[in-house]
Amino acid sequence: MRPKVYIDGANVAHKDSKTIHASRIEIALNDLTKEGFESHALLPDYQVKKMEDPEIVKKLVNEGRLTLITNYDDVVLITRAYDNNAWILTNDRFRDHKNKDWWTPEINLLISNRMIPYEIIEGELSIPLDVRLKIEKYSNECSMHQLSVPEFKKHATNGGVSTDIPLKELPEPVQVAINLITGKEITYSDWGSLVKNETGYRLKDLFGNVKHASRFLKSRRYPVRNAENKIYVKAAAA
Repeated sequence: MRPKVYIDGANVAHKDSKTIHASRIEIALNDLTKEGFESHALLPDYQVKKMEDPEIVKKLVNEGRLTLITNYDDVVLITRAYDNNAWILTNDRFRDHKNKDWWTPEINLLISNRMIPYEIIEGELSIPLDVRLKIEKYSNECSMHQLSVPEFKKHATNGGVSTDIPLKELPEPVQVAINLITGKEITYSDWGSLVKNETGYRLKDLFGNVKHASRFLKSRRYPVRNAENKIYVKAAAA
């Protein structure tokens, strides 16, 4: 499966504060395709009249590679990436949206983990090496049918993850979380602190809430008990 990337057309098209070139969007689309991505660009329609080369916009739209957005372009871009477990090519950090009601922890996680910064140098798209390695790792995980964190969380909050799924096919942060459970009982809170320190993920980022986490652990035969308004867990018997 090829990684999906949505291109922030408004951001990519701006060469500087004064000039806007659709050719930059076309470069990004072409180079991402060469690198093995499934890419699609989104662009606010009001930007077209500001373009130095609007004919390229028309061509990309006709080819089905670019969609013009009428309203809420940032929200649409982020929503498409979230719904499709995709990456976003942009240098925008969307800081002006972080205090809005729709900005959830899940969206924040997406923005933290799935942003692709870039430069266009000598007519080519340039992505930092560390980000390219991160994407390559993700692609390798996908080729092994490893669940992504959003996919896992969706399963966990909708009734649990099948016990038939091997541990190696669970998201890496979930694997780490499970391996942090030892034979000695640990509270859910203390377990969460360990997981956050080791992976950067909170337990609610992975499971949604305590109830879903408890159900998942019980389905995997991990002893879970409630006492003194706390949930305790320890490793399953070998």
